[in-house]
Amino acid sequence: TQAPAHARSRAPLKLGLAACVLALGLGSAALAWRRPEVRLQLAGEPERARYQAVSAALRVLPEQGPEPLRSAMSTYLHDVGSRGLLFEEVSALERSPLHWRSNLYLVLADESQLALVAAGRYEVGQEGSPEGEPPLEQRRAVSLGSYLIDRDEVSRARYQRFLLEWRAAGATHRCGDPSRDHGAPLLGPLSRDPAAPIVGVSYFDALEYARAYGRRLPTTDEWAVAASWDPYGGAPRPYPWGSREPAQVIPFPANLAFADYGVVDADTGAFQPRVAPAGTFEFDRSPLGLRDVGGNAAEWCQGSAPPPAPQPIRGGSLDTASARAARLQASFEAPPGDPPASVGFRTALSWP
Repeated sequence: TQAPAHARSRAPLKLGLAACVLALGLGSAALAWRRPEVRLQLAGEPERARYQAVSAALRVLPEQGPEPLRSAMSTYLHDVGSRGLLFEEVSALERSPLHWRSNLYLVLADESQLALVAAGRYEVGQEGSPEGEPPLEQRRAVSLGSYLIDRDEVSRARYQRFLLEWRAAGATHRCGDPSRDHGAPLLGPLSRDPAAPIVGVSYFDALEYARAYGRRLPTTDEWAVAASWDPYGGAPRPYPWGSREPAQVIPFPANLAFADYGVVDADTGAFQPRVAPAGTFEFDRSPLGLRDVGGNAAEWCQGSAPPPAPQPIRGGSLDTASARAARLQASFEAPPGDPPASVGFRTALSWP
């Protein structure tokens, strides 16, 4: 017997409603599954205990530093590993900026400390810049979104650890130029201490490192604000410590050429300059917390024109021999494939 027409017309509607309810149920379940607290309830007791230890270490990060968190994460990954329901959350912590204290964030993957610069309107450059070399950027206003930037220049130890991990992962190029050789830079006499900045790197080397950790190089405006902006005076400083020109006085404010920081060769008696471990020169600290922006190593920045155009370099170095060249408004550039002897870098990340 055939069903009445009105019953037949309602049948597809009922099926459609049932399909919608099922889809909504599956969608809600998928959304719930994304929430760590849901998966925590479904995890076995061993994983739950190790994940809770990670969460507890994350809460005390401001007081106790990264070691308890690093230890808890290592225990989770060793005992539970990729089969864990919360493996992705624990793994992501290693490469995520974690708030530590004040405006400092930590990234455990490369042991970096990054300073937060708040979004706002700033000024960069120098008022009434006199003619001369190197050129000085003129004063102008800039508007920036918030971002993180390395407190210290990337050290030799951090760079060497990156090279090991990069090669182990297949040496996949992220800098946009696979033809470049990203082997270790020539570790000449300028950089001996693992805590000192890596120097003698090309722009491509620096960009490869930054992108391997999901970061980038700072723009010249970001670098200038982080290095020179004085939030108390409401204007950029010519030097990290203020307006006093560096000279051959003690204490030396930064590792510049006339600071004569280095060692004397025991055999020849010849002086050998060195880049210093981060923070050695206590006056070379910007008001926003960056160290060694006035001297030690100059730094690659991201230019407005992509390679192969020359890329900007900012900051003084141990080769800087004049007060003008040491100004934070001094402007330099170099071909991206060249590895200048006293140039290193720091990385940045947009941070909403």
